[in-house]
Amino acid sequence: MACDDYCCNHGCNQGRDCPARSKPIRRTDPGIEGVFTIARNGIDRVIELERLLAGERELTQQLRGEAAVLAGLLRDCDLELAAIEAEDYRKGGEWVFLRAAIDIALNPINREGSLL
Repeated sequence: MACDDYCCNHGCNQGRDCPARSKPIRRTDPGIEGVFTIARNGIDRVIELERLLAGERELTQQLRGEAAVLAGLLRDCDLELAAIEAEDYRKGGEWVFLRAAIDIALNPINREGSLL
C-alpha cells in the first residue's frame, strides 16, 4: 500500500513518519543460498531414504529365507502326520484338523478368508 492510499483512507498527515512508509519489505524468494540449502536438505533426505530402503531389502530377503525354511518344516510335519494317520486310522481323525491347518498355512492364497 502506498503512503498516499493509506493517508487518504486514514486521514494521516505524518509525511516521513507515515506507517505505510515504514513497513519493511519482505523478501519472498529464498535467494541463491536458500535454494542451495533446500536442495542440499533434499539430497540428504534422499540419501537417508535410500539407506533405509537398502536395510528393508536385506530384512525382506532374510524373512523370505526364514519363511522358506519354516514351510519346509511344515511339509515334513505334514508327511509325518500322514504316516501316523495311515498307521492308526482309528486315531487319524484327530490329525485331520492339524493337517488341514498346515495345508492352509502352506497355501494361504488357495484359502482366502480361512483361519489357521
